[in-house]
Amino acid sequence: MTSKVPALTVAEIREADRRAIEEFGIPGVVLMENAGRGAAGVALEMLVEAGAQSALILAGRGNNGGDGYVIARHLANAGIDVRVRVLSPFDDIAGDARTHLDIIRKMGLDVREVKLPDTRHALAAELKSAGLIVDAMTSPAGSTGTPEPRPGPASSPVAPPPSPHPSSDCYSTPQVPSSATSPSSTSASRARCSNRGSPMARSYRSEGYWSAVLRNGLSKLMVLQALREGPVHGYALIRRVETMTDGFCAPTQGTVYPALREFERSGCVRHRVELVRGRQRKVYRLTAKGRDALGAGLTAWKRALVCIRKALDRH
Repeated sequence: MTSKVPALTVAEIREADRRAIEEFGIPGVVLMENAGRGAAGVALEMLVEAGAQSALILAGRGNNGGDGYVIARHLANAGIDVRVRVLSPFDDIAGDARTHLDIIRKMGLDVREVKLPDTRHALAAELKSAGLIVDAMTSPAGSTGTPEPRPGPASSPVAPPPSPHPSSDCYSTPQVPSSATSPSSTSASRARCSNRGSPMARSYRSEGYWSAVLRNGLSKLMVLQALREGPVHGYALIRRVETMTDGFCAPTQGTVYPALREFERSGCVRHRVELVRGRQRKVYRLTAKGRDALGAGLTAWKRALVCIRKALDRH
C-alpha cells in the first residue's frame, strides 16, 4: 500500500535535509543526486510529450544549480541536446554543487558562464529556441521562508519570452518540483521546468519526433510486458525492455522508475525487497490487475497497427 507524501513547509524541508545528513549520514551530494534524477524523469516526460529534443538549464551558484547539473547529466544520457548556462563564475561554485558541475564539464556538455549584460541577447535567443527550460537559479522561498519575488520583464536580463496565444496547449508552463523522490540538500530548493513546446522545438517532418511520440506510450506498455516474463529488479527491467524492442525503446532510470511507481499506485505492479547478487534490490512483479492492463494495452496497439497498415498501403 502506498501513501502520499504530505506537502512540507520550507522549514520542514530544511529539517528533513538536516536529519538526513546529520542523523542518518546520507551525504548531501547523494540527496542532490536523488533530487536531480527525479526532476530529470519528469523533464524527460515533458520533452517526449512536446516532441522536443533540447533543454536549456539556467543554474545559480548554490545548491539549486547543483540540482540543475544533475538534471543536465541525466537528460544528456537520455539523448537530449542539453545546454547549461551558469549565472555565476565557475570559481564561485563550491561544495556538492561543484562536484556535479565538474562531472558534466568532464562529460563535455555545453556548459558556459553567463556574463550579464554582455550575453543578454545571446541568452534571450537560447530561451526562445529551447524545447524545455529548467529554472535551477533560485529557490521559491528565501532564507526567512517568504517567497522571493520573480524578476519581471523590465528588470531581468533573463525575463521569460512573451507568452504565446493562450489557446495553444503546447505552450503551457507547469511548475515541477526538483525532487520526485526526496528533498535535496538545497533545503527549499525546487528546480522548475517550463515546457514551452515551441514550434521551433517541434519538427513534424522528422522521424525522430514521431518515434518519440510512439516511444512515450509503447515504453510503458513494454514495462508491463517485460514484467509478464517474470519478476525483475529495475536495472534488469530496463535492459529487458530494450532487448524486447530491439533498441527502439531504451528507457532510463528517470523514466522507468516513475512508471513503476505509477503502476504500483494503481495496483498493477508490486515489489518486494530481495537479495540479488549480494545487494538488496526492489524486485517488481506483475499483478493480476497488471495482466489485465497489459491485455487492454496490447488490444489498443493492435487496433492502432491496423490503422497504420492501412495508411502505409495508401502512402
